Amino acid sequence: MRKEAAQATAERPGAWSTLKGAHYLFINHELTAWSKSEFAPDARMLADTSALHFAQTSLGDFIVLRSSPAPNEVLISMLPLERHYPITNRYLPAKLNTAIFSFYQVGIYPPDFLTGVPVKANDEVLLKVVVPANAMEPHFLTLFFGVGLLVCVLFILMQVVLRLHRQRKYAFAFLVMLIFFVAIRITMVQLSFPARWWPSPVFSPQEFASSTYNASVGDLVLNSFGILILCGYVFFTYSRWKLVYHLIRATSAWKQELISVFFLLAALFSFLYPFLFIETIFHNSEILLDITRTLSVNVLRGLAFFFLCCWEQ
Repeated sequence: MRKEAAQATAERPGAWSTLKGAHYLFINHELTAWSKSEFAPDARMLADTSALHFAQTSLGDFIVLRSSPAPNEVLISMLPLERHYPITNRYLPAKLNTAIFSFYQVGIYPPDFLTGVPVKANDEVLLKVVVPANAMEPHFLTLFFGVGLLVCVLFILMQVVLRLHRQRKYAFAFLVMLIFFVAIRITMVQLSFPARWWPSPVFSPQEFASSTYNASVGDLVLNSFGILILCGYVFFTYSRWKLVYHLIRATSAWKQELISVFFLLAALFSFLYPFLFIETIFHNSEILLDITRTLSVNVLRGLAFFFLCCWEQ
């Protein structure tokens, strides 16, 4: 910010369009030039004569740098730490500057706040930050042990399902897969695995959260992938299930009607699920699935697109 402030002082305001930061030039207490229009300094920032200070306004929390390029001129440079909006809802929540706070939803407070980790500049406390209790560094040893245990469980499950499949016990194999899938996912959610030991945007509720078992994009992807495998197994083997065979051969009229309604509902839900996938991401995150909005693809958007294509297929 200091480097850009010096650049803004040296350049004419007409060349400020190349600056990435927020800089405002006041001449005789009147705003004459600015590089950003999303927010602007208020009267308190102008009245504070300190070169560097922390300011909280209705638009957010900022670090303010003040300099005087010439007599009767004041240059205010603002570094946003957290943005606030006049209306706060799930579409416009308070948003931290991700270039500074990468993973955790920390709390930002004035320097006179009783608790918090002090952030100093020039040996003076500029502000205080309260870090969540669950914030921790990645524990790769524990993560490696957990992944290894999960792989072993999945290997045992695969062997059991293959054995049942060879014995033509298709319905029983599906039931075993379903029970194991539900048990594994409940265990992972209750232990916050792997988010507790590997902080990542993929498993961060700040990026996406819709329910307890879809607490992040990673959880949504794992749940969708498990359901995809279960549906795929049913699709390729249901014609050989003894249960389906007996249901189809039912002679009673009301039983046939009930079975027909059940299969029609199952077909309807199979077409509805991809749309629910899109709606869940749209209403519970800032991930854009519309390619006409932006062509940039990050890890979160790439995962969403990949599993959306899987369900469409």
